[in-house]
Amino acid sequence: MKKPARFLSLLMAVMMLVGSAIPAYAFEGLGEISNVTDYGEDSSIVEETPKEDTPVLDENEGDADDDGEKSDPSSDPLPDIQLPVQDSGETPDETDGETQPDDADASLPNEPTVGASGLDPPDGIVSFEVVRGGGSGTGRRMARASSVAMYMEKLPGLTHYYPFNSTSVYNAYKFYTADGQTAFCVEPARFNTTNGTVVTGSLTYSGLSSTQQKEIAKAIAACGGHSNNAKYLATQAIIWEIAMGQSPRSGSVYKAVITPNAGQLSGYYDEIRSAMEASGEIPSFMSPDPNSPTIHEMTDNGGSWSIDLQNTNSKVTIKASDFTSRAPFSYSVSGNTLTVESSSEPDNDAYVEWHGGGEGSGLIFWNSSQQTKASFDETQGLPADGYMAFTNNFIPNPPDTPETPKEDPALGYLTIVKYDGDTNLPLGGAIFKVECDGYINDAVDVPYGGKTIVIPIPEGQTSVDVTVTEVTAPSGYVMDSAPKTVTVTANDTVNIVEVGFVNYPEACSLEIYKHETGNKGVALEGASFRIRYADPNVSAQTWTETTDGSGKIHIDLPAAGALIVEELS
Repeated sequence: MKKPARFLSLLMAVMMLVGSAIPAYAFEGLGEISNVTDYGEDSSIVEETPKEDTPVLDENEGDADDDGEKSDPSSDPLPDIQLPVQDSGETPDETDGETQPDDADASLPNEPTVGASGLDPPDGIVSFEVVRGGGSGTGRRMARASSVAMYMEKLPGLTHYYPFNSTSVYNAYKFYTADGQTAFCVEPARFNTTNGTVVTGSLTYSGLSSTQQKEIAKAIAACGGHSNNAKYLATQAIIWEIAMGQSPRSGSVYKAVITPNAGQLSGYYDEIRSAMEASGEIPSFMSPDPNSPTIHEMTDNGGSWSIDLQNTNSKVTIKASDFTSRAPFSYSVSGNTLTVESSSEPDNDAYVEWHGGGEGSGLIFWNSSQQTKASFDETQGLPADGYMAFTNNFIPNPPDTPETPKEDPALGYLTIVKYDGDTNLPLGGAIFKVECDGYINDAVDVPYGGKTIVIPIPEGQTSVDVTVTEVTAPSGYVMDSAPKTVTVTANDTVNIVEVGFVNYPEACSLEIYKHETGNKGVALEGASFRIRYADPNVSAQTWTETTDGSGKIHIDLPAAGALIVEELS
């Protein structure tokens, strides 16, 4: 009977695929055999002990399907489109917002992002952190005590087009905080749910005009919370109309959000718009009509003039700072009484405006450029405007200049494709940074077969130069980090510009170690093995090798994949 101490048996060698550490959720639908691979100089050493002479095949295969981003892919004119947030490059003339410090924006980490406000996040309730923003005058970054956890939840059965002038369909969402405050976003954007990072954006609440901020506050107050999904989305559409400077019922927002859901949203839209027109409480001694102010007569005190006005509207708390006039008036408040004083006789400039509001009625949040966190602010209740004059010869202030509605930008299209440098076959699993004037996205994941993304063309231009840079290579491949720049033409859906990148496989190898049973320190020379790929499509090459004096076999492999290792003698 043979001693088992040196009885040799068949070997099964397994190599582990080694590559960049990329979170699984960075790519949807990546499936590959990853249990037999190694790269570079750090070879996997498979230790062999004598076993029974039975060939073993160890294959771990898996193909995950691409879920896709759109809720209705059949409606899309182009396949697998990654949508941008629009950047008009314009700033409203009138603003009550704070100027943000230049260093408030920080670089984005190289990590995948999920969408919000129409760009789909994972299913279920998702949360991200927001910090008190520009309206507080402290910039976008604040202490953790000023942060809020924002929750987003899909609205069943409600979708909208985005960009608003496209036919790409996305799910609709609602936003709220843990303590039940309702929140709305200034514009659709893509957020990372871990830290609130946005891929791109252009509008901020603090950068809107005071008129826009007041109208948004009226819309939020008229919504009445987030329990009614349809009413919430109708309110969100109105806020997008206001932020983009579009007239009610006539712009791309209405056509993209309200029209496709007309049966559920139209009635609420009209209800909210009517409530906005009728909302707002003013001091009892004023008129809501700027052309028909309440007339009061000041008392002549022998070289000075004054008047005391008592407010009997308990819904309004008057503050001296809420009153303005072209005349040199001074204002003071004691309880519910306003005192107005003047060192000159009232003339046609003695026309007084009051602009005020109640308590905060809701939250509004935004994220533009490359902020490290989304910002939020509280709307200032139900804004209202009151008017009075101290002479019948008053001249009212000129009305606000109507804001010119912004046209939706022209769109261009760009296709990114990846190829294996050895086989010239399509390759998936890379992440790219795409940037041009007014647009940046550093988390464009490109699946097998490529991806077409939408590029907003800057206003007044018919084309734009777009730079594409690979920031993460597919597992097992060397990154092609050289940027490539192409020109994308507006509204060209036929000759879509394509930019291709080539990746070559990283070096990988196999090492087999043969040793005595129960004694890894005793290497065995002269054992013969046959090595081949489990999938001959990866490589049809076969190796027959014998262990050397150190008990080892080393093979430099052409590609990563599952291997079958068979002992011959």
